Amino acid sequence: ATIPFVDNDPNHNSWTVYYKSSNDATWNTVVTNTTTVDLTSLDPETQYDAYVVTNCSTPDVVEDATVTIHFTTLVACPAPQNLTVTNIDMTSATVSWFSNADSYTIEYGEAGFTPGTGTVGTSTTTSFDLSGLTAGTTYTVYVTADCGVDGPSAPASVNFNTTICAAADQCGDTVI
Repeated sequence: ATIPFVDNDPNHNSWTVYYKSSNDATWNTVVTNTTTVDLTSLDPETQYDAYVVTNCSTPDVVEDATVTIHFTTLVACPAPQNLTVTNIDMTSATVSWFSNADSYTIEYGEAGFTPGTGTVGTSTTTSFDLSGLTAGTTYTVYVTADCGVDGPSAPASVNFNTTICAAADQCGDTVI
């Protein structure tokens, strides 16, 4: 997180930034000589509190602190978004999604399967061709992003149904 602040006194040239997780009792500190400080090694998806104190060289060693701010760090590795299944036929389909990860793990099986027991594949793009499916069956697909040092995301999922017969055998008639 980057913490910028304003100090209108040109004689001030050193500040201490205090920060901590909102659940912690102990404050961490960073001393800076600029009016912007980058806080690193923060936990993802965590609320933090921070405030700034001017370090003075006058007899009043420390001035009043700023108002405490609150912020929440982002998810380290967001789950893939907008999963869609296209090109569905009796035994295959293509799943696609939006994400900026390095690679992805795709797991699929009949709806209701236990994750870890399905068919698994990997991709370095944002789509994957599913194969070996059974006609007229509902499937669930899980896609997990791998963000390198930030680890894996939570899985995103989508359900779809394979067709009962080949497109060439389907007709446009309506039975009344």
